Amino acid sequence: MGSLSFPSALVATLSAREDIVTFLVLIIIRGISLNSPSTVIDIDEYKNHVRREGAFNGLIMFLHKASSGLAVGGIGLIIELFGYVESVPGVTEDIVQPDSALTAIRFVLALSPAVCFMIAILFAKNLNVSETRFAKIIAELSSRQEIK
Repeated sequence: MGSLSFPSALVATLSAREDIVTFLVLIIIRGISLNSPSTVIDIDEYKNHVRREGAFNGLIMFLHKASSGLAVGGIGLIIELFGYVESVPGVTEDIVQPDSALTAIRFVLALSPAVCFMIAILFAKNLNVSETRFAKIIAELSSRQEIK
């Protein structure tokens, strides 16, 4: 489902102007379809005989915070380069953004997740885990728990 919903969400991000409902529905579907880190934690336990979910979750939180900070600063710089007009305190007039700024916002919000998604696919391919193999891994982990 994730592989089908991501391109549709990407297309929605690039083309949605007034159809915000479709855009939001596709983004929510994309978010629901993402896999959890528990799969990686289970595979790590299978290979190393140690359960390290605390270390994994700490790393995930650190990377999330660092990438969020970089994304906010980076997006601000990029849209500024494309002519984004900031509001002025005390001025109540509507600001009209140039088409170049609106296009930059759409591409930043669509292309940066797409690039990250492609990088994630490369890492996921290196795991080499099919549903059958993962079921065997879970069975092995369960049997290890029974032995303890």
